[in-house]
Amino acid sequence: MNLRDRILRDGGATIKSRTLTPITPKRGYAVGATTETAIRLPITATETDLHRALFLIWHRFGTRHLGAWVDGDTIHLDPTTIVRTKRDALRLGRENRQIAIYNLAKGQTITI
Repeated sequence: MNLRDRILRDGGATIKSRTLTPITPKRGYAVGATTETAIRLPITATETDLHRALFLIWHRFGTRHLGAWVDGDTIHLDPTTIVRTKRDALRLGRENRQIAIYNLAKGQTITI
């Protein structure tokens, strides 16, 4: 299954920046590393479009991880930081004006 199909099936993904490989961390919290969505793509975007967008985000922000999630007919793509504690994730999320963080162990979105 390609990355685009996995994102659409699962509603999102955490992705290793250098390899564009989806990962499933067992612990920690994913937090957007910028103040707004870096790139939005329609769900009809191709796998090539997705890879190009993710590469642009990695090149601009240099984070080790990228995040993708689906909202309606849009795929949101962001540079992402993974931190160990909820406290650190909430602090970083507030600093980056995020509306939520993601608990990787529980697969839950936590509204800030």
